[in-house]
Amino acid sequence: MLLDNSRVGTKKVKYAFLGDEQVYGEHFKYQLTADNIITLTITVDSTLMAGIDFPADTDISLCMCGGAGSGAAENDDYIATGGGRRGEITQAIINYPSGTVIAVDIGSGGGSVNDDVQGIAGTQSAFDTHIALGGAGGIRHTADYASDGKPFISPCDGEVYYDGAADGYSGYGGQAGAFGNGGRAVNDNPAGGGGIGAGGGGATWSQGGGEPSGPGGRGQVVLKWEKEI
Repeated sequence: MLLDNSRVGTKKVKYAFLGDEQVYGEHFKYQLTADNIITLTITVDSTLMAGIDFPADTDISLCMCGGAGSGAAENDDYIATGGGRRGEITQAIINYPSGTVIAVDIGSGGGSVNDDVQGIAGTQSAFDTHIALGGAGGIRHTADYASDGKPFISPCDGEVYYDGAADGYSGYGGQAGAFGNGGRAVNDNPAGGGGIGAGGGGATWSQGGGEPSGPGGRGQVVLKWEKEI
């Protein structure tokens, strides 16, 4: 149980816990781990308050990412087609006095494209004055980043995520992100979308056909602090 009445999903929750419970909301998730760390994950635009949604006058770890770019679309099996880039990852230590109101913006991923079009960039995420820019869209006729299953260790959660696989012709997958794998490039089929903060796969197809590229993954904000005993 939360110590105070909860409005998880509509903001304003008391951050203290009883026991080892996890509290989930539609757009917020509070988790207490075995090492006594509380993690707050935010997935939509929000307005938070220090001392209510997270502790005031306490050093808190912030790790966030912008929305990722979508892959490019290319009407040729054998012309290089880039996947989308990951959203920028921003880390900081924050500390706010009680009652400080914080605006949170969650970046969106770039939308899928088809018919010989460059990928679309994602949009930035923001937590107060901290910014994580959106990732670039994939580029037609070149693979400026030849992603093909490369591993990436996220500084936000320590997990290993992977770039999307290439399609075996010349389409490349999306770049792995802060919280997800890159989208796979697929020939003559819709390419894969990126996970959270990860780029979408590039789309290639035979002459006369057309399939959409993979969309980029949305951004995310994560706060971590030690639970008071």
